[in-house]
Order: sequence, then structure tokens, then C-alpha cells
Amino acid sequence: MRICGLLFCMMLLTSCRDVEKESKIADVESWIGKEIQFPTDGVFTRMGRDTVFCFPKLPYTIVNYIDSAGCVECRLRALEWKDFMNRLEMKYPGMVSLLFYIQPKNMKELIWILRGDDFSYPVCIDKNGDFNKMNQLPSDEAFGTFLLNANKEVLLVGSPVGNKSLERLYMDEFEHYRKF
Repeated sequence: MRICGLLFCMMLLTSCRDVEKESKIADVESWIGKEIQFPTDGVFTRMGRDTVFCFPKLPYTIVNYIDSAGCVECRLRALEWKDFMNRLEMKYPGMVSLLFYIQPKNMKELIWILRGDDFSYPVCIDKNGDFNKMNQLPSDEAFGTFLLNANKEVLLVGSPVGNKSLERLYMDEFEHYRKF
């Protein structure tokens, strides 16, 4: 009887994981092709200094949204993004831009992080979470990074930083574009 109970629990846990996985796949698929909206009144900074920002006319933009929950420095992963973008720029020059929308709890801390990590990519300080509101992002952190085409439509969902499978998908997309 005890063995039957254990087998039943294992089957139940396995089926729950499958349902959860299918749900995530459906969530990702619902974002593909969706046009991302950008607030028009965002304040952009590069390493803590205000700057004027115009969307580059490149084939791809990676957009990363970080809300005020949790550790901004941990979620920013600035050094990993710098490394990733350096590799992209070497392999696919002039093809990809990187843009962050961050809703910081502590502005001084964010500037300290950006300067300390010598993070020179554009960051929009989104004090009111307008980017999130306009795009109705899910609370799941995995839905905070998007690869967009030149029309600002979602091609891929998820961060390639720290995820080799997603990094491969990003690289495949860039390689496909370069061939045509």
C-alpha cells in the first residue's frame, strides 16, 4: 500500500511538472510577434548620467525589464551582459543593441552599480513602472527579457545570459539574419 502511495505521488508530481511546462510554453508562444510598447517620457542614463536616447536602426534590440522587487544588482547581471554583448559585437557587428528598463527602489544604489560595473549600455529609469504597465508583463522574471526585431516585435522571450539554450537560440536568429 505504501509503495502504491509513493508511486501515485510521483506520478502526480510528474504530471504537475508537465502541466507547468506546457503552461510556460503557451505563455512564451503568446508573446511571439507581439509589439512591445515603450514609454515616450523615459529618462535614459549611461552610467548614471542623463542622456538623450534614440532607438538605433539595427535589425535587433534586446530589451531587459527589471522591476523594484529583489536585488537589482543580482538581476541586472551587468558584467555578464557586457561579456555577452562584447561577444555579439565581435561576431555580429552593428546588428544588436541592448536596452534596459529598470524600476529602481534606490536610485543612488542603481547609479553606483552602473558606474562600478562600467555599464555603458542605455538604461531607462522607469520610476513608475510604465514599461511594465504598457506591456502587461507577467510577474515571472523569465518574461523580462525580449529579443525584438526592427519593428519592435518579440522574436524570443528570456535572457540569454546564464542560459546556454536561450543563448543558442539568439545566436541562431542572428546567424539566420546574416545569411539573408
